[in-house]
Amino acid sequence: MENYLPLVCALVLAGCNAGTMVHDQYDAKTGQLSRTVYAMYYDDGAWIIPHHLGMSVVVDREKTVIPVAHAVQTSMGALGPSDSYARGKLTVYIWNRDPDKHRVKIVRISATRPLAGRPNNSVEPIGKEFAGIEGQRTGGEVGYIDIFNYGTTIPLKMEYEIDGKPAVMELTVTRRTDEEMKKYFGPDGVPPYPWYHDNEKKG
Repeated sequence: MENYLPLVCALVLAGCNAGTMVHDQYDAKTGQLSRTVYAMYYDDGAWIIPHHLGMSVVVDREKTVIPVAHAVQTSMGALGPSDSYARGKLTVYIWNRDPDKHRVKIVRISATRPLAGRPNNSVEPIGKEFAGIEGQRTGGEVGYIDIFNYGTTIPLKMEYEIDGKPAVMELTVTRRTDEEMKKYFGPDGVPPYPWYHDNEKKG
């Protein structure tokens, strides 16, 4: 039985009206409590042409909650299965380091971790094609999928075309903490994407 007894108890408190999530973790060994505050954004990025063309995906968690009504529902035990889910707005960005332009068409984005009773696990955008221009970030919103309201990662399957050629890539977008938002996307931040840390010469 000891193998099944957790050494650490996790308490998750969701500030849904603000789009954030607070994770309090108590360490039974030290008696200390640590707190992590998660933002409403998930993201990840990878090369689709190594050292030349990158793609990043941002999932913006959208969950509308009326605080008073939510508190009443919680006190009455009236929260239903739908309260475990939120809408995730998908935005795709193309980052080009290549002097040549590239056209990237988004064919389909799928969440590869199924959510019970949630059919909207993929999106097939119509007419979502972005031009990769050297030294620029281009892109835009491509649609919505259902996501777990209290999750911290979302595995995605990206199906797309580069200059008319089909391609597939898997990404795992991570829900950023407040500290990571400052570190990566603050005034002096450096995003964690590989093109920000790539010293290899193009060619």
